[in-house]
Amino acid sequence: MIRWVVAALVSLLPAVCAAQARPKDDGTPVVLPRTTQYDITSRQNGQRYRIAVSMPFNAKPDIEYPAVYLLDGNQYFATATEIMTRLSYFRNAESAAPAIIVGIGYPTDDPGEVIRRRAFDLTPSVSRGPVPGISASGGRDAFLRVIEEEIKPFVMSRYPVDRNRQSIYGQSLGGLMVLRVLFRNPSAFSTYIVSSPSIWFNDREVLADEESFAKRARAVSFV
Repeated sequence: MIRWVVAALVSLLPAVCAAQARPKDDGTPVVLPRTTQYDITSRQNGQRYRIAVSMPFNAKPDIEYPAVYLLDGNQYFATATEIMTRLSYFRNAESAAPAIIVGIGYPTDDPGEVIRRRAFDLTPSVSRGPVPGISASGGRDAFLRVIEEEIKPFVMSRYPVDRNRQSIYGQSLGGLMVLRVLFRNPSAFSTYIVSSPSIWFNDREVLADEESFAKRARAVSFV
């Protein structure tokens, strides 16, 4: 029995020695190129938001650029920035212009806190029943005012944004919010990008505004 115990301890020695030999601090934090982030406290709802902004690769100082506002910035900002960098680097005269990427998120690394806050900010009304993953809902109106009256002016005061070319992107609950804005206030942005919107929320109530939006859109198209 003693021999088995000794043999087991001896077999662990290489792993223990390797663990002790590893350097404890030989890395540095990851930094995204041409990116700055700001933590702001909203006057509308008293909540803190993290705004990350990335300028295009080789941006010219005398040019105003389109801006793409990303809901769920904690999840999508880094990916969108890399995609825009590649588009900016490889673009030719016929391709779309590069854009400023603006991520709208929360100043936390806790995914549970991000999920909780986004569920409240991105839903247009209080849930009529229990929904998995959503503990509080219905903060959309205040959050929209945060974007329109605080975040967009904040970004435009610091970056060369083309005011006539501002887009918004949302996925899932974010897509639900983008649809809501499109149907009710289509002039808020020039382009709306919707991915897998949560139309199901509160018995598809977002579609109540679809018909009136469609009528306005058809009227404009015939002018």
